[in-house]
Amino acid sequence: MGLSIDDIKKAKEKGLAKRETSIQTRKSQLQKLKASIMENNDEEKIKAIQAKNIDDIAHELALKSKTTEILFIFDKSGSCYGLENITAHEFMKLIRKERKAGYNDIITTVLFDAIAMKVHDRFSLDKVKKFNYIAGGSTALYDTLYNEIQYVKQAQITEGTDGINTLVVIMTDGGDNVSSVSREAVRKLVNERRSAGWEFIFLGADCSLVAEAEMIGVKPSNAVEYSLTGYTNCFRAIEAALEDMHDDGMVNEDWAKPITDERHLLPSVSDKVKKLGSGR
Repeated sequence: MGLSIDDIKKAKEKGLAKRETSIQTRKSQLQKLKASIMENNDEEKIKAIQAKNIDDIAHELALKSKTTEILFIFDKSGSCYGLENITAHEFMKLIRKERKAGYNDIITTVLFDAIAMKVHDRFSLDKVKKFNYIAGGSTALYDTLYNEIQYVKQAQITEGTDGINTLVVIMTDGGDNVSSVSREAVRKLVNERRSAGWEFIFLGADCSLVAEAEMIGVKPSNAVEYSLTGYTNCFRAIEAALEDMHDDGMVNEDWAKPITDERHLLPSVSDKVKKLGSGR
């Protein structure tokens, strides 16, 4: 059974309530500190604290407290050969944008073929470095999804951070052909995590993969087909989804516009056929 919007909102509200309590507590502490400094007439500290309004400090704290955990799962099977450099480049471009905005992201990046390779293991943004790899091998999509989602889930439970915003980004150009984990097991886990407030986006290289996304529990509006001619737009779409997550902890339905808008500008198959038929 699918999750209702109310179920997802309730899960988000729990996380937001924890975050707001933390922000207000810190703001109160800052106000007390300011009062103490003023009372003791410490001129140097007075100048420092007057240079920055207490609400500005609280705003910065609120921004930093908006921790978003992001699990990137990128296909590196044989059919992805030739996309290695552009994938790594666009990924780091996205990371630099998050750093510049001052977000407090936790990054896990997994590359998979028949086996999964974790290149960033719940790293803070400042520790994320560019990676290099060579594509090749089969596609263990279900194994990777199941194992890596479980990994992040257990880490959050252990740390007591299971209320934070969490986004899983899945990017693949082929269906599973080697996993031991079943599709149903993945679907059950995805639905469980969605009920806990997690968001999932799925970027697939053909329409059959978009259908596959729904079968593993990803809601239809969070799955999109991309074309290799507009490959870089996948990362603009991921950036849009991240902006949504930072705003309200949910991915809005227009997150994939960088892909869908670009796709509308490309010649359709029927247009190409007409052009060939006219001899132009």
